Amino acid sequence: MSKQKSLDDYMGVSTRGTRGLGEGYAEQGGGFIQEDDYIVDLHLHSRYSRATSEFMNLQGITRNSKLKGLRLIGSGDALHPAWLKELKASLRPRRWRALRV
Repeated sequence: MSKQKSLDDYMGVSTRGTRGLGEGYAEQGGGFIQEDDYIVDLHLHSRYSRATSEFMNLQGITRNSKLKGLRLIGSGDALHPAWLKELKASLRPRRWRALRV
């Protein structure tokens, strides 16, 4: 029987005892990531990509990105017609030419 991996195993970041980047610090490799640092993932796949979880919808991506301390995300399949429609319906512009949930 294999041990289920924790968020720490997937992230390589200790989330124990942290409050998330929006509220404090996350420990990584003995150092600290400060509040004004950006942790990004610029190549996420949506539920419309092959072999991807049905939970990779905008709500699931947003929730899990916050848990991981990600402050900027990008979608690798943003031009899929159904995903693009969902993004256009759910996102709103920000002042620095990005979109926000």
